[in-house]
This record gives sequence, structure tokens and C-alpha cells, in this order.
Amino acid sequence: MIGVKKQVLWKSCGYSPFLGIPLKKHQYVLYEDSISVTRGISLQKTQTIPLYRIAAKEVSTSSMGRIFHCGTLRLITRGRELPDLELLVKEPQAVMDIIEKAERDEQKRFASQQKAARQNRR
Repeated sequence: MIGVKKQVLWKSCGYSPFLGIPLKKHQYVLYEDSISVTRGISLQKTQTIPLYRIAAKEVSTSSMGRIFHCGTLRLITRGRELPDLELLVKEPQAVMDIIEKAERDEQKRFASQQKAARQNRR
């Protein structure tokens, strides 16, 4: 599917969970079906995790992070081959809500595709 543009639902750089300072070496992009995390300046590494592989989410904020509205959102993935992701973000609870909504929408899309495939087999 070369050339297919995915809809971007949320995009951000990382933020220091202690002082709220933007971290330009971290970039996060939430698409309708996956989340991508790019780290690094000269040597960049990008990880893309399909939303259906997220098993759980965890938010943690330090006392300084609460002052600057920054924290860590940990995405716990299903399967050993995919690492858990830690996102250093502003408003981590709001970001978690956005990801949960995207997950629900992806589940609905998947269910409707499965239903259509079953109907086409008949």
C-alpha cells in the first residue's frame, strides 16, 4: 500500500517529565490504526505499534511533572516481539484518552470488515 496516507489523530514531541521541557529527539504520531515513536537526532529509530497490540496503558507523573502537566504514558503491548513503549508527554491522561478512543474506533472498523468478509463468503 505505497502512497496511502494515514490520518494523523495526534502528534507531539516528547517532554521532560520533570521540568516540562520539550525533547526534540522524541517524536510521537498516533494514526487511526497505529502509533509511531521516533527517537534520536543523528541516528533515528522509529517503532510502529498497531493499536490492536496494546494490552494496557499506565500513566505516571512525578510531583514536578504534575506542576508542569507532564508525565510518562506506558503502553504495554501483547507479544514478546513488541517492546513496551514509554511516551514522555504533556497531559498524559488526555493523551491516553485519545489513544483509547482510537483503539475503540479501530476495533469497530475491524469488526465491520470481518462482518463484510463473512457476508461476502455466503
